[in-house]
Amino acid sequence: MKRTSFRSLIGVLLLGPLAFGQHQGSGGRSLDIDSVAQSVLSAPYDSMRLQANALLLDFLIDTLSHPLSYHLDFSSFKSISRLRAPDDRFVLWTWQLPRKGGRFHHQGLVVLPGEETNRVILLSDTGSHSAPPLYRPLRPDKWQGAVYYHIEKVRHKKEIHYMLLGYDQHDLRTRRKWIDVIALDPQQAGGIVFGADIFRIDDFQGRVMPRKPYRLLLEYSAKLSASLRWSDGRIIMDHLAPQDASMKRMYSFYGPDFTYDALNWKKGYWKLEEDIQAPSDIPTSTAPPDRGSDLAPGERRK
Repeated sequence: MKRTSFRSLIGVLLLGPLAFGQHQGSGGRSLDIDSVAQSVLSAPYDSMRLQANALLLDFLIDTLSHPLSYHLDFSSFKSISRLRAPDDRFVLWTWQLPRKGGRFHHQGLVVLPGEETNRVILLSDTGSHSAPPLYRPLRPDKWQGAVYYHIEKVRHKKEIHYMLLGYDQHDLRTRRKWIDVIALDPQQAGGIVFGADIFRIDDFQGRVMPRKPYRLLLEYSAKLSASLRWSDGRIIMDHLAPQDASMKRMYSFYGPDFTYDALNWKKGYWKLEEDIQAPSDIPTSTAPPDRGSDLAPGERRK
């Protein structure tokens, strides 16, 4: 604890205004990085949001490569998710970039600590609007984008995986929540890989699995919300169903049916348990349509 505090203090002294969200832009102008991060979400034009995102990436890659930045919390960045691995082996940064037509792009960075410089791995979102890549591992340059809000470490024998729960606002018709996996892999050129052959599930939330999945997807109406969370060593979620049996696989008509499912970790694999008893701390009604599932962890609905 003392070591962390000391490193944070040194980081503040050396990084100076960068630690507090100030950055020198082109022409020597000082930029308020928190405002830039907010502009990525809320600027009125697509070109402005793209420009803000480029500035934000430039700042983060430059700053996070400094080893003293690894123990700073950057808590002023309210629009960016930052998840630290439970064993402190990496930090995962993700955020969303609204695009024209009601679609959403995602941006991400994985920071691996080093003595002289941190390794900053760029995550390129290339799959958000194509067919969901459920059945293969993905490199950082082929990442299935999401804003991750929870991370947990699972182990079986010598194999270690980090489970990720993520939110994807997707488009005007549907929302998505992802159960994904990240593993450190020195054999891969990118150093990390997303997805793993650790799910033993034949049918999941309206999708029949013809092969073993490497990640799982909940997709549902943009007018509704669905819960997906970690609880006591397992993953608890709403069971999703169409409004009518004739609407199978039409996910813009899917929503919670007031039952719950769970994924249980058994001997190195996740296995599905359907229709579990409703957890006492999960509300029994869906959220108002205009509030969705994109609330930050811990944020209360108003």
